[in-house]
Amino acid sequence: MFKPKYKYTDNMIGLLTRIAATREVILSAPLIPRWEISLRRDAIIRSAHSSTSIEGNNLSL
Repeated sequence: MFKPKYKYTDNMIGLLTRIAATREVILSAPLIPRWEISLRRDAIIRSAHSSTSIEGNNLSL
């Protein structure tokens, strides 16, 4: 059985709670449509580039 070499402290739990709350704020924040289109396009391009570079494509991004 896995036994971690650390113990949860009150400070650590507090920080984890803040991280979770901040994550929820970010996930629920609306994106400006213009930015969303740009971000989605950039993600698709980077994904395709990464995928093809694994297969030997040496083109730049």
